[in-house]
Amino acid sequence: MKSGIANLIEPEKDDANALRFDALLYAIEFANLCGTRNTRSFSDLRKRAKAFSTLANIPEIASKLPLIEKIINTSYLESAKFTDFENIRNELRDLMKYIETNRKIIYTTDY
Repeated sequence: MKSGIANLIEPEKDDANALRFDALLYAIEFANLCGTRNTRSFSDLRKRAKAFSTLANIPEIASKLPLIEKIINTSYLESAKFTDFENIRNELRDLMKYIETNRKIIYTTDY
């Protein structure tokens, strides 16, 4: 019988905002595969794209402006296919670090 302690689980190196963006796009992709549209998720994606567009002075974002503008100003999302959504996810996920999040910090104490 072996005894010992298991290795610690290493935290993911990804930014939490990027992971939330992944989850958003996965929900859109799933709805697309099911033949439905997730209009609330489309709205959330457009909101993030608008936030990117206000930061166009950042070179990483400036290089993605054609895609960002397409999301905001056209009906691209309504006619997009699974591969289009996956492309959006891959192209924009690393930019999430530039968007400010207004998450409320809750402090707790032990009694």
